Amino acid sequence: MGIFVMISKRWKGMPAVSALVYLLSATVVSFAAESRPALELNHPSVPYFNANSLDQPRLEAVLTRNGVVVEDLRYDPFTGNMEMAPAVFKAFIDTGASGFTISHLHAEPNEYTEAVFLDFKPEDVLGQYTNLGLGGEEVGDVIGQFGLRIRNGPVDPFGMAGDFLEEFLPYESGFDLWLRQAPGVGEVNEVDLGGGMVYQLVSPVNIIGMPVIEQRVMVMRWERNEFLEALFPEIREMHTFLLGHEDPAIPETNVTLDLEMRDFVGEPDPGEVNPTTSRNPLLRDVTISHDPERDSVTGNWLFDTGAGASFISFDWARTIGLIPEEFENLEAFVVEHTANEGIISQVGGIGPNTVTVPVLELNEIRIPAREGFDLVWRNVKILVFEHPELAALELEGIFGMNLVGPAVTIDANVLEGVNVSDPTLLLTFFDDITPSPFSSMVFEVTGEETAELRLFADRELPAAHTSISFAAWRESQFGADASDDAVSGPLADPGNFGLPNLLRYGFAMDGLQPQRDHLPALTWAAAPADDTSGDGPVLVFQRFRNTTGVDYRVEFSPDLEGWQPVEDVTWEVSPLDAERETVTARVMDPVPPNGGFFRVVVEKVD
Repeated sequence: MGIFVMISKRWKGMPAVSALVYLLSATVVSFAAESRPALELNHPSVPYFNANSLDQPRLEAVLTRNGVVVEDLRYDPFTGNMEMAPAVFKAFIDTGASGFTISHLHAEPNEYTEAVFLDFKPEDVLGQYTNLGLGGEEVGDVIGQFGLRIRNGPVDPFGMAGDFLEEFLPYESGFDLWLRQAPGVGEVNEVDLGGGMVYQLVSPVNIIGMPVIEQRVMVMRWERNEFLEALFPEIREMHTFLLGHEDPAIPETNVTLDLEMRDFVGEPDPGEVNPTTSRNPLLRDVTISHDPERDSVTGNWLFDTGAGASFISFDWARTIGLIPEEFENLEAFVVEHTANEGIISQVGGIGPNTVTVPVLELNEIRIPAREGFDLVWRNVKILVFEHPELAALELEGIFGMNLVGPAVTIDANVLEGVNVSDPTLLLTFFDDITPSPFSSMVFEVTGEETAELRLFADRELPAAHTSISFAAWRESQFGADASDDAVSGPLADPGNFGLPNLLRYGFAMDGLQPQRDHLPALTWAAAPADDTSGDGPVLVFQRFRNTTGVDYRVEFSPDLEGWQPVEDVTWEVSPLDAERETVTARVMDPVPPNGGFFRVVVEKVD
């Protein structure tokens, strides 16, 4: 359904605007206008977001076999003795992990003495499973069945957490874990100390994923640490908790993002067995944009607390103009990007390889919040990957911890050849820390296919304009007649003013009053100062803030018989009052010499 107004050309090119208004039916497509208020998350003094989070959530855990805690010999720094104690290991709490990863370093009691020995036995092995990550495919052993006990809060720097076993909360037993068959990328590094001295740095990477996380509420808080703050004022220390669903310690939040839960694990390969897995969370309707002349892209992103960085696919990067289209693959772009001294990153994890990827600056990431506004990250340093297997899973974006916690940007080119005897270069990265836009984050699975991410932003929020639907407007205007299509249906005109209800809703009108001043107005306006396209027609109308269920379109006809969509229209939306906003549609296409008619079309959509 639409409204049109007639214009005719006069000499000297100035139009005369007629007051004739007609109602017609029409088909319509939507326009992409930023009608929702935005909460920009960039720090006032830092106009960008860095690429690499300073920390990811991790906790201490112990395994249980048949209800008994697995133990290992431990050196007690207070007594100087070796004694049996719970084999406590550190693990990332990773929403991007469908299951569990246990480092091979815990399976070798003599080779890596810095890592606790978890005493796996031949009868624990149930079979093999091929895991998939950015580093490729990796075969590991599936071991079971084990229970887990996990301790909340900061990791014990002295390695004595096993003395507080009562603080380790039990989770359901019967987990089948994935055990790596060899050390992973970055787990064992030989560090050149200078003077011919080499130190073997052992850092086991263990991952506890969704089978555990979904049982509780995952809480991350960024808290002040006086020692760290004295060195780097923007740093906040991350504390991680897995709490009960009604635990009063769950912090207050003021922003809510909706997520869907998706199963990425299919049937095992022939001859293999699946470890214990659960669905992973994806943030809904994440929109990225870069080049104003190119389309934006909207999709669901993996919410990955185990990822220190955020990623988009090579295909998406080309679509939005972040990478020129002439590059047929990411490898070719990386060669030129590196030659031009662009920032790169070495990405590893699951899989035997590291992958060199570019770090580029993306103009905008935008995610709708349930409270009626969008969260907006501007000038984000983001990594670009090309991975056919992940693309086949429709996984084109990964939301990492650099968007929610303090972050730096580390250039792999600069790191080459750096050793710990000269830490000056490493410290330069910490001269440029982007602070966390949030003080707390809460992740909770709310159903088999739903979850929510709740955040607390320490700043004034935009006015939360709740969405209004045609059904809600109908109920508010017609009360007892709200279910009578003859009175309140989209095509009904109960006041006999020639204005069906759908148009009244679409233009923020009362249900029973004429209010013709609310109808679209046509003017002839000068082009903006920075626009060389010339003067042209402008249609202005009003609608409710966060109107849902209808689409708008401008159409043109030279004779009121054949209508064509106006392809080149710029849309602007500005607040009018607490409930309404003004929409300005500037027609950029040339008007034919003989003039014609414009109409604003409103159509109800599902």
